[in-house]
Amino acid sequence: MSNNAKKRYLIGNRSSLPDALNSADLSMFKDHLSENVQASLLVNDEVNLQSLSTLLEDLDGYSVLKTMKSDSHMIVEMLPEKVDELQKAFGQRLIIEPDEPLELFREALPHLELLGGLTIQDSEELTLSITVTSGDFNKPIANATVYAFGTMWLAKEVTKKNGKAQLKMYGETLSSIRRLVIIPQDSYWSFAEINPRFIDESYQVSLKPLQINTATEQLDWGHLEMGLDKVSNQFKGKNIKIAVIDSGLSNHEDVRAIEGVDFTEGATRDSWKNDIVGHGTHVTGTVAALHNGQGLTAFAPEAEIYICKVFPGGRISDLVKSLDFCIEKQIDIVNLSLGSSSRSEILEQKFREAVDTGVACFAAAGNSNGNVQFPAAFSDVFAVAAIGKLQTFPNDSSHSLQISSMQSGSLFRASFSCFGDEVDVCAPGVAITSTVASGDSNYAAWDGTSMACPHVVGFAALVLESSPELLALPRNRERVKALFEAIKHYSVDLGLDQKYQGAGLPTFRKINTENDSLEQILRLLKQSLDLLHNYQNDPN
Repeated sequence: MSNNAKKRYLIGNRSSLPDALNSADLSMFKDHLSENVQASLLVNDEVNLQSLSTLLEDLDGYSVLKTMKSDSHMIVEMLPEKVDELQKAFGQRLIIEPDEPLELFREALPHLELLGGLTIQDSEELTLSITVTSGDFNKPIANATVYAFGTMWLAKEVTKKNGKAQLKMYGETLSSIRRLVIIPQDSYWSFAEINPRFIDESYQVSLKPLQINTATEQLDWGHLEMGLDKVSNQFKGKNIKIAVIDSGLSNHEDVRAIEGVDFTEGATRDSWKNDIVGHGTHVTGTVAALHNGQGLTAFAPEAEIYICKVFPGGRISDLVKSLDFCIEKQIDIVNLSLGSSSRSEILEQKFREAVDTGVACFAAAGNSNGNVQFPAAFSDVFAVAAIGKLQTFPNDSSHSLQISSMQSGSLFRASFSCFGDEVDVCAPGVAITSTVASGDSNYAAWDGTSMACPHVVGFAALVLESSPELLALPRNRERVKALFEAIKHYSVDLGLDQKYQGAGLPTFRKINTENDSLEQILRLLKQSLDLLHNYQNDPN
C-alpha cells in the first residue's frame, strides 16, 4: 500500500489507567525489539514514547513525524490498520487518535459549495460582474470577498485591484439571486442585500468606511458594554501574562507582544510575527490594543502578550504544543478563538494539566449554531458565546444577518453562536472592530465567537490584576476556578436562556448598579475563596 494511504495520528499515554489493566502483548514486534528497546519500552505500565518512536521507525507502515515536548506525545503517520496493531500491543495505556484540523471561529458565512444537485455540464452559466468601491472616495476596493447566493448555487470570489469580481453561477437567473454579501478585508463596513435587483449582469456597491480616528483613541462598543470606561486607569493588565493561540501577530502600531513562537510547518524564529490570516492580530487587539492616544484601546494594554501561531494549517497537536508553551512560561490567561467538532482525549488531558498549573483557558463556543465545540466544551475550559447590539453597525451590512429573535433590549444573541450547558458567559461578538495588518486604517469589523472570547480574556486580566487575593493564591486549579467564579460574579443576566448566555454578560457596570465598590467586590471574592478552601478540606 502506498505512503499516500497513511493518516496522521496523535499518540500519548493515558493519564488515568483502569484498575484491571491488560498485559502488554509485544510479540508482534519481537523481531524488531533490541534488548535495550524492549527493556525501556514499558516503565510502570507507561509507554516510553521515545523508545516507541525508535521501534516504529524500524517498521513498515509507520512514519514518526515528531516526538513532542518532554516526550509526552508523538505525531505519527501510519496506515489505518496499524492503529489496531498498536492498540492490541499496548491496550488502554496508549491514546491513539486522529490529529484533526482546527478551525478559526470567525464569520458564519458559507464556503463555495454546490447547494443543489446541479452540475456545470447540465446548467446554463450566468456570470455576474460585481464592482466594489469606497463610499468616501469612490475608489476601487481590492481583496473584498463577494458571495452571491442563488436558489441552487453559491459563488464566492475576491475583488481584484480594479475592485471587480467575476462570479459564475449555474442554474440561476438574475431574478433568482437571493442574497449578495461583501466582506472587505479591512477599513470598511461589510455589505449585505436580500433579493438584490440586477438590471443586467453588472452590479456596483459602495462600502461605508469604518469610523476610526487614528488621531484620537476610542473604545469599541463591546468594551463600553462591558464597562471598561468605568474601570480606574490604574488597572491596565500590568504584569498579567496572556497567551493568544491563533494565527500570529503582524506588525501594527496599536498592538505588541513580548514573545512568540510559530508551531506551523516551515516556521522560523520570527515567523509568528507574520499573520497572513489576520485573525490573531484582530483577537489580540480586542484584548490589549495599546493606550497610546490613537486608534482603539482595550482592556489590558499593559499586559505581557505571548503569541502561539498555529494557523494556517493548525491541528490538535499544535494546540497541545502551545499549551505546553503556556505551562512552561507560567501564562495566567489563554485566549482560544478556535476549535473542533471532534473531541480529543489527549487534548483534554493537556487542558487538565494546564489548569492544575494555574493556566486559565478561555475558548470560543463556536459559530455553527449548534452544540458547543471543543475545547470550549471541556469542563476545565471557560466557554464564551456571542451577542451583538443593535445600531452598532449599518443596517445594510452583513452584521445585520447575525441578528436573532432572542433579544434583551438592544442586545441580541448572535444567530451563529453555539449553545449548550457548557456556555459560561456571553460577550460581544458581532461587528467587533479591531486591529488588522493591512488596508487604509489597519482596522476591520468582524463577527464570531472568536471576537467574543478575547473580550472575556481582557476582562479576566483586569479582574486578576485588581484581585490581590487571587494573585496570592498558588498557581493551581483553585486559582483558576476562583478567577472563573469571579468573572461570573461580575456577569449580568440578560434574560436569555442559560444555554445561550451562561451566567450572562461580564461587565464592570454591575459594581455601580449594585452600589458596590471594587473593594467590596474583592472582599466578597475573598470570602468565596475561603469558603471554597474550607469545603475542599472538609466537604461535610
